[in-house]
Amino acid sequence: KVITSAELLAGQVREARLGAISRNRPFRVLFNCPAAGAFRMLEVTGDASIDDDADRCSTPLPNDGPPIYLPANVGFGGFAPKNLQISARGQVSAVDGGLLPLIYGITYGSHTRTVSVTALGRVTIADE
Repeated sequence: KVITSAELLAGQVREARLGAISRNRPFRVLFNCPAAGAFRMLEVTGDASIDDDADRCSTPLPNDGPPIYLPANVGFGGFAPKNLQISARGQVSAVDGGLLPLIYGITYGSHTRTVSVTALGRVTIADE
């Protein structure tokens, strides 16, 4: 469960980066979107009333990805993960600020894998 969940997260970040570069538009990967234990790739429209809307995860646009739900008892290591944004040039930043690389812990019982995302969009997975 941990391996699969970490791969799903890494794949979603890579897909968002590819979408941002190929469409020449920023994309975000939001966590707990649309519900706790889920994440989703969303296109950034540039309209703050849409992009920052509390219901943004529940009202998808055509280029948004489907929500991905973590399996039962798999979590983000007991902390709220940072939402990330990928520019049209493929550069990554934390939506609400924060230092890079962004590191996400995926846990199931005593098993943990980390997904690390650098400012240049490199995604790596490691066992802890």
